[in-house]
This record gives sequence, structure tokens and C-alpha cells, in this order.
Amino acid sequence: MPCLLNVLKELTPKNDLTLQKSLFALAEFSTNLAEDIKPYLSDSVQLLLGILTNHQFSKEVRFWALNALGAVESSAEKKIIPY
Repeated sequence: MPCLLNVLKELTPKNDLTLQKSLFALAEFSTNLAEDIKPYLSDSVQLLLGILTNHQFSKEVRFWALNALGAVESSAEKKIIPY
């Protein structure tokens, strides 16, 4: 998970397809982490909200970011409340 978050932080809007695949992977990893997502919660939420609010990213990338945010939120349950 930390490696995936680092890769996502380095990608730019020019890496559209790679971003989409990485966001899909983040959603899948987050779904399977359940309680273990806590150490990555802050970085994940900040990264995904940054992508969602940046209109330089394509609609497809923002769709996958929203999908990943939903997976993170679902796994975090009540731990997501501060965000």
C-alpha cells in the first residue's frame, strides 16, 4: 500500500491510463484491508481528494478516484469521521 500511494503521488494528468489502473488497484487493496487501513487513511484521503478537486485530471481518472475513496471509506468505517 505505501508503494502504491507513492506511485500515485508522482503521477501527473499525462499518465491517464496508469492513473486509472493505479486508482483501481488502490480501491481493491483498500477493500481487502478492512481494519488495517488506519495507517494509510490520512494519505489516501488527501491524495484522492486532491485528484477529485483537480480538473486537469480526466473524468475517467476522477471517476476511479471517487471509486477508490468509496472503498477507503467503506473499509475505514468510523475512522473516516475526522476526514
